[in-house]
Amino acid sequence: MKHLLLALITLPLAWSTARAADWPQHQHDARRSGFTREEVKPPYRVAWKHSFLPERPARRTQAIAYDKRVFVGTQQGVMHCFDAETGKELWTFKGAGSIQHSAACDGGMVFFGSLDGSVYAVDCRTGARRWKRQTDAPFSAAPLVARDHVYIGNHRGAFLAIRQKTGDFAWVQHIRAPVFGTAAFDDGRVFVGGEDMRLHAFDAATGRRLWRSEQLWGMSFKDYHPVVHKGHVLVRPMASFEADIYTDRYSKYGAWPDNMPGGWRAVWGPGKWGKGFKGLYAEAEDVRAGKMPKELMDRQLPVIEHFEKTPEDQDLFILDVKSGKQALIPPHFRVMAMHGAVTPPAEDFRGTLVVPWCHMTHGWGRYDIARNRMVELIVPPRACNADENVNVSCGGRYVYVMHCEEGNANYTGVYDLATKTWTPIHGDVPWYDNLQSGANPASIGYGRFYHILFYTLVARTTQQEARR
Repeated sequence: MKHLLLALITLPLAWSTARAADWPQHQHDARRSGFTREEVKPPYRVAWKHSFLPERPARRTQAIAYDKRVFVGTQQGVMHCFDAETGKELWTFKGAGSIQHSAACDGGMVFFGSLDGSVYAVDCRTGARRWKRQTDAPFSAAPLVARDHVYIGNHRGAFLAIRQKTGDFAWVQHIRAPVFGTAAFDDGRVFVGGEDMRLHAFDAATGRRLWRSEQLWGMSFKDYHPVVHKGHVLVRPMASFEADIYTDRYSKYGAWPDNMPGGWRAVWGPGKWGKGFKGLYAEAEDVRAGKMPKELMDRQLPVIEHFEKTPEDQDLFILDVKSGKQALIPPHFRVMAMHGAVTPPAEDFRGTLVVPWCHMTHGWGRYDIARNRMVELIVPPRACNADENVNVSCGGRYVYVMHCEEGNANYTGVYDLATKTWTPIHGDVPWYDNLQSGANPASIGYGRFYHILFYTLVARTTQQEARR
């Protein structure tokens, strides 16, 4: 009896450990946290890579790791399945239309939407089609899987809840505006942005509308997704104002020294201008110790006050999950976006959020929603100009920062939040362009992290020391 009781107690733990290595949907989970406890520690080596040519995944597509397999769909309508450890291609499935976003896995099936107006369910192990649900409009979002359902919106504004096992509709809601972005879920609620520039919340079980937010500033929700975090929904649309982070608009808030034209010198080191401004380089020891320089703490309140007076400049909105009302105005600038939206936040192992941040150079910062303050700088050495999309995800104590080219004017690498050290990563494909409309963050699982750069899927793992 004692051994049986012990087995019953440890059974759920064994199950959760077996599935802990999964990254089963876009940004890991239904909340779109972008966080897993799985870690892939530096230094790194390429474990395997796969070229999709002549096919090509859409830029926003994230590799999905599930059941020791990796799934990636392409714009040519093919879903590919690989062995997560070796990279061996196990099967392909050809649909009738282009796949524009990540897949999602649950219950032994992989789900994805297509520009042919269909949602597909395919057996993860065999690649056989389980079902296909046809609608009257294309899909360009990633599916959300939660509570045995698939949630996704189409270009005619229909937001669908589909039963995973049968492919039957559980309910349909009409937003009356196209849905290009991906939904999020938490505590029985589903959240999705429409091109009416409102966030919509529905009861996940019944489809009952819970709330519709006020119209938010911005142009589109087309590339990304809401993030649910500690009773709030964070959403980041494509901004409706010019990308002018290098001009006078932000200099008075400490984003740039007042006497530094355009901010470009920040790329190359402190120079003479740094002596007159107590910033990142002058307080490097504080930054390395995880402290936010006092001057930057003091200047965050004026940033909030600026957005209160000039709401059209705001591009990160924090809403209450129950009411849809704006709960907080974060002290945050638009940065790391070129003709697209800024990457949504990702949770870190401390329970704060990692977001882009600029101060005399470019990097990232930790945002504490309870304090409504940036509380730590995460800055790679000699970082580059932040005018291009870079995406973020977190695994354990590591922050994975990925540019779609793994290079160019911005940077790709992994930051250790515990030791405050940066490990750069360099891609080996040509630089095709840097005008991005969304990009894909790394996914972490099975001792590897996966990233798609243009037409190539790359899996990296820890570099083992040579045997002596």
